[in-house]
Amino acid sequence: MAGIFRPPNGDRILSLGYPGGLNLSAMDADGRRATLLVDQSRSDIDYVALEGPVWSPDATKIAFTALVGDPGLCVVEALALRRSGGSMS
Repeated sequence: MAGIFRPPNGDRILSLGYPGGLNLSAMDADGRRATLLVDQSRSDIDYVALEGPVWSPDATKIAFTALVGDPGLCVVEALALRRSGGSMS
């Protein structure tokens, strides 16, 4: 399910893209300057869906969960990345 998630300061929003939350983007509140942060072309994680992105209180990091593995037997993994994207932890 796609959704829009606002940071504490409200300047950038997060959006989970269709189908099934397969990508995570950040953009200005008006939808401009979109930045793709996570999609299935990443080699550091093999996931079937992304869920529940939230901003850190200072809006510098984004936490989210990824369903990892086969669609019938998934593991939920909690991940975080910097506001600008990059490596996940």
